[in-house]
Amino acid sequence: MEYKVIYQDEYYNQHYPKIVSNVNILHPLEISWHYENKIFSLLSSSEDYIGNAYVSDNFLIIRYAENSNSLHFANNLIVYNLNKEIIHIIPPPKPKKWSKSNSIYSLGDKKIIEGKEHIAVSIFKADYNDNHSGQEEIHYLNLENLEYHPSYFESHYDSGR
Repeated sequence: MEYKVIYQDEYYNQHYPKIVSNVNILHPLEISWHYENKIFSLLSSSEDYIGNAYVSDNFLIIRYAENSNSLHFANNLIVYNLNKEIIHIIPPPKPKKWSKSNSIYSLGDKKIIEGKEHIAVSIFKADYNDNHSGQEEIHYLNLENLEYHPSYFESHYDSGR
């Protein structure tokens, strides 16, 4: 499946591919595709800003900004089928190194874990009253069953955020 992308930023429009498949897309303004002789598209807006997306041959995973106005969009991953129907809502992974996180920071690269394709899902703790502030955990979402790997994750500390 090929997707046409228009990016939010002119730099991305000049330097990033406009036709993509099976990849993570940063800051799309619009993602469009043809399926069963129809044209579908998802538009980013100030009310429902698309931070990034993963597009595949069978579905799209959209990470909307945490201040999204649509009921289930904020703080979750929204999975659309190729008919642009929401087929799954995936909440953020539970952090392993601190007590809670309320949002997904970004989607990242694909990684093969135990022979299965996963995509990185990053959560970030930015509580400046807490000594764990600045911690990022990267969990991995299985692209077959859309569940987080139960034990594999990476932890990073970034004091600059």
